[in-house]
Amino acid sequence: MLTAIVTACMLMPGPKCLQFEDTMGPYRTEEECVARIVEMIGNIREISPNLSVVSTSCTPKNQISA
Repeated sequence: MLTAIVTACMLMPGPKCLQFEDTMGPYRTEEECVARIVEMIGNIREISPNLSVVSTSCTPKNQISA
């Protein structure tokens, strides 16, 4: 099972990054997880256009740190 994670940063005036962990999953396939990442990126850009996505991942559920 995979969890979608997106990291986005505001680059000015200084780098400040946020990590967004999906709350709708986990997903059985990489394709489902990637589709959710695409949706999350759209939501992040809509809510906070000043953030730039710097990384994404589909991480196995048991490797997520609390």
